[in-house]
Amino acid sequence: MNELDKIFGHIQKRENFLLSGGAGSGKTYTLVEVLKRIYAENPLAKVACITYTNVATNEIKGRAPFENLYVNTIHSFLWDNIEQYQKNLKEALVTLVEKKEINYYKGEPLPINDITKIEYKEWKDLEKGTVSHEEVVMLAKYMVENYPLLARILSDKYDFIFIDEYQDTSKEVIELFLTSLYPYTEKCLIGLFGDSMQAIYDEGVGDVKTFIEEETIKEVPKEDNRRNPQIVIDLANQLRLDNLKQKHAGDKEAPNYGVEGNITFVWSKTEKDIEKIKERYFNFPIETYEDGSKSTNKELYLTHNLIAPKVGFPRLMEIYDKDQILKYRDNINNKEIKIDEDVTLEKVLIDFPMTKNQSEYIALEENKAIFDIVKKWTFKELNKIRIDKDNLVKGKKIDSEDEKKGSKRDPLIQHLFDIQECIDFYSTNRHNEFIKKTDFWKNITEEDNDKKVIKQQHLIALKKNIEGLVDTNNKTIGEVIDLFDSQNIWKKKDRLKEFITKNEYYEHIYEKVRKVPYQEVVNLYNYIEGYTIYSTQHSIKGDEFDNVFIVMDNGKWSKYNFKDLFENSIIGLEQNLRGEEQKSKTNEKRIKDAKSRISVFKRTQKLFYVCCTRAKKNLVVYYYNPTDDVLARAREWFGEDNTKEV
Repeated sequence: MNELDKIFGHIQKRENFLLSGGAGSGKTYTLVEVLKRIYAENPLAKVACITYTNVATNEIKGRAPFENLYVNTIHSFLWDNIEQYQKNLKEALVTLVEKKEINYYKGEPLPINDITKIEYKEWKDLEKGTVSHEEVVMLAKYMVENYPLLARILSDKYDFIFIDEYQDTSKEVIELFLTSLYPYTEKCLIGLFGDSMQAIYDEGVGDVKTFIEEETIKEVPKEDNRRNPQIVIDLANQLRLDNLKQKHAGDKEAPNYGVEGNITFVWSKTEKDIEKIKERYFNFPIETYEDGSKSTNKELYLTHNLIAPKVGFPRLMEIYDKDQILKYRDNINNKEIKIDEDVTLEKVLIDFPMTKNQSEYIALEENKAIFDIVKKWTFKELNKIRIDKDNLVKGKKIDSEDEKKGSKRDPLIQHLFDIQECIDFYSTNRHNEFIKKTDFWKNITEEDNDKKVIKQQHLIALKKNIEGLVDTNNKTIGEVIDLFDSQNIWKKKDRLKEFITKNEYYEHIYEKVRKVPYQEVVNLYNYIEGYTIYSTQHSIKGDEFDNVFIVMDNGKWSKYNFKDLFENSIIGLEQNLRGEEQKSKTNEKRIKDAKSRISVFKRTQKLFYVCCTRAKKNLVVYYYNPTDDVLARAREWFGEDNTKEV
């Protein structure tokens, strides 16, 4: 019996189900086939399909265009189902603020009577009744738990609720459906699709083992692999932390049919010249992507910091990730000293001498002007500043309101991406998209708009304006922002103005960014959009490439440990933990450290699994200066002949 028949066996028994499939197994294909069969049997069926990204939403809509099928992202689904209950929303918001489950920075009652309507937007502003994506999840969960009528309405509204890539969904969302809503699902069945081994985001639930053990949900394994050559499948099976073992689909229509493939573990003791190693072992064409196409080869690093110098946006990364004053603030917050949020930074420097060396480092001449201002600020004020590399590099371009609501990109970087998108559309002859994107038409007269006339002179003027701006060589970011604003191509939006004027620190960041060559924006945009060979190991989940080159470098990130991954096993680490727990004299710190090590190990192994299984043809892994134990594991996983020293 195939997995589709197994799923419908559970549906006939009124049982919730989980389709659990490894990388390249075609989980989305099966999801679409389930939808087709449901609507073949009952054209009036009402199905909600919840996805993790807008890309997935659009893919499913395109492949399953059924009239009664609702497809949307998680946050939009939840908001659509609670938005109309404003009285209950306000009650829930007040309660969650009082419980401090939703942070209201003033530390006092929320002035709910002054709020006309709760709205869902990109930025949280509770005093104005505006919530963002994090609050939507918490509000929805609270309301389903505490308002039985809402739970009943939600369960009666749909015959099926399917969640794609369930492992990336937050624990709160999964609990909302499988715990809070579960007593009301006599009519509505829940179906999950995903792979616990690809749970590489910390905010995701990871797995639903507890619900499987409690038989709240029935698991259906999907073992076929349609993407990877057999040699990559064999490697991936050694990396899995569960009992699912994949096999080659053997389907003549599958992309991996007849593909032999290669895997190589390359190492060096004294040399770390990535380019030389690529030249010898990663002899795949290095493409350029000026036509808007995406790379078929990928070179994967753990962090954006390792990539920024290679791609060409080091100064932007420096501003967003290595701001010395904010680093100092974070160091103080992370120290085991209690800081009252009403205390100024200047007083902390006096009261806690152990921080003075860092303060001297911060007060370099380039930071002195802004440091003289912020040292008078309290930690409450300092902690409101949100400038970090996630604002710079998080996520692909924003092409819908839903993705905006979940984006961490700040208004300044988003403004620059909007400018570059205008340039990109025009340069690649996507003129219709460019015309829709630009602000130019807002300046056409009311009379023209009423007549729905686009006069030839307007098009000529627009063409002249953009052609003078496309060449950004030797221009700074500030010059480009001002030029696009003055020519009405992309105006300075209110959100950008609010960002700049929020306080002196944001103005300071803005002025620093303005001085950076605009070419760094071009490089950053191309990197985020996938127009370069480089990528982080986190951002390629769901993608596939002919050839994959993985650089095993932790980048000083303690959440991952490639050395431990190769030198140890999860069985050994769990045995060590049990041994520590059984020792009567073992202190809590040793147990905590053992648990933390297991967590890092699993996180690293899942990430490595995801990276390896992106390869449709060839996989090369590079490790610098390995120990003998690392090499022993490499030979076990890759084979003696495939483990080579540079």
